[in-house]
Amino acid sequence: MDDGTERRLTGREWGAIALVTLGAVLLRLTRLEAREPWLDEACSSLLARGDLSDLAGVFTGESNPPLYYGMLFFWQKIAGSSPAALRLPSVVAGASLVPLVWVLAHRLGARGWACAAAGLLAAASPLLLFYSLEARAYMPLWALALGAVLALDVVVARPGRTGPVVIAAGLTAAAMYTHYYGVFLLPLWGLAWGATPAGKRLRPALGALATGLAWLPWAALHLAGHVG
Repeated sequence: MDDGTERRLTGREWGAIALVTLGAVLLRLTRLEAREPWLDEACSSLLARGDLSDLAGVFTGESNPPLYYGMLFFWQKIAGSSPAALRLPSVVAGASLVPLVWVLAHRLGARGWACAAAGLLAAASPLLLFYSLEARAYMPLWALALGAVLALDVVVARPGRTGPVVIAAGLTAAAMYTHYYGVFLLPLWGLAWGATPAGKRLRPALGALATGLAWLPWAALHLAGHVG
């Protein structure tokens, strides 16, 4: 929506978003301990324990990047290491998909009922619900990736502004350091660059360069660790 006439969400729509998001949180909390922890969740807990020096080994010893485990390291210090506590970050990330999907659908021109349907699907989808109740990096990745896509849409719609580029770059880098699938966000920067008016492409180009450079340290250390 780059014609300068994008419609803002009304107060009633924001209220509906908040209500559905609250419903998504409650739905997840009621099922937080519905199934037993499994091996990968135990690995998440083990990798995030110990000292910060032990956590540094995640850079070379684990196939996924270290940001999720770093977050879990500090989260366990606050909330403990019970299965419910370990799953709460994924619950929050899963519930955050509701406003992200709703707002993105709105920005892409969907009607109000379609935006609401998208938000309800994000709240109650069995697949999203499943991964919202797992102490793994998948749901945080999806939340960060969708936030990056939303920010990139703002970059295209409002060319010449630095703020959206910085936000999009930060979210993209965070996604890439949360799960290796985050690297697939990089081609979207090329699409955003191509969709930006010719005279205002410097910022998205710099954003793409910054996100690529931010990913290189982990990629190099990870490769070195596997070669070693």
